[in-house]
Amino acid sequence: MDEIDVAQVQVDAFLEASLAAAKSIMRAGMPHLYCEGCGEEIPEERRKAMLGCARCAECQAEMEGKR
Repeated sequence: MDEIDVAQVQVDAFLEASLAAAKSIMRAGMPHLYCEGCGEEIPEERRKAMLGCARCAECQAEMEGKR
């Protein structure tokens, strides 16, 4: 496996875990009110737009390496 294959495996694992967590939250009906990254309240608009999100937009972008 080269570096790209390893990175793809990691991305796939992260995506699968994220989707499983989101599905679990939606089934439980328990939306995250506070960001797992910074602890601040996740804006209602984001919670409605991204059902099951666990981070504010800023922390999510940072986690995804978009900063």
